[in-house]
Amino acid sequence: RDQMLQNTAELLTQAKAITIKNPDGTLSFKMTDIVPGSLYSKLNIQDGDIITGFDGKRIQNLNEVMSKFGQIREIDNLQLSVIRDGKEEKLEYSFE
Repeated sequence: RDQMLQNTAELLTQAKAITIKNPDGTLSFKMTDIVPGSLYSKLNIQDGDIITGFDGKRIQNLNEVMSKFGQIREIDNLQLSVIRDGKEEKLEYSFE
């Protein structure tokens, strides 16, 4: 994990995230242009996936996303809520 997170500027070029404002005021992010072999592909995030939440909670604002990424080196478990091919899925990760 530390090796993959070493160059944060590179992480920002490995995929695009299109912000979607949901009718209830929450945010989602449609992932596109994911670079093969990138952190995103290693986390099984695919082109067209829509990330709707972290750890069972909807995303209220961009600060939550930035805060979660800021904590990524310290957290041991992460769950992403993703809409893939029209179906909601939970992607679970363990970094221990």
